[in-house]
Amino acid sequence: MIKKIDLTVKKICEQPIVKKIHKRREASRENILQVSMKLFYDVGYEKTTARQIAQRSGILIGSLYNIFPSKEEIFKAIIMDAYDNVLDESEGILKERGDYFSAIVFPGALELYAASRSKRAAELLYQAHKSWNIVESLAERSREWISSHFSDDMIPEVEIYHRN
Repeated sequence: MIKKIDLTVKKICEQPIVKKIHKRREASRENILQVSMKLFYDVGYEKTTARQIAQRSGILIGSLYNIFPSKEEIFKAIIMDAYDNVLDESEGILKERGDYFSAIVFPGALELYAASRSKRAAELLYQAHKSWNIVESLAERSREWISSHFSDDMIPEVEIYHRN
């Protein structure tokens, strides 16, 4: 029965109209993220409203909340996308140099460098680290990345890592 449902869902998702809807939703998501980042950087996270984001994105506020349930979720998506890019750079360091230490400390060093070069970047990084939701996601993504590059005996137990 479950297999039949899975096949039905797969057929529906492969229909052109559904693909078009997903493509349009992804384009709206990317537009929201770009507009939000600009507003967060220009105005500040605290002073930016969801209504401003919706207006500058050219969508209705309801559509914004349909894609992102809150302003914090928009911010989290921006931070996580940026962090994924930084981890890609760490991956490059690891492949080019084989330097595990540099690859691991690169994200933190880059944050400190960005904060030292721009007051607004420092404010946004501070705001991100004030949110337990964002910090927890960053920690989980870090754990996944480290787990994929180190043997199990080199990684602390998940509970200890998460607690720290």
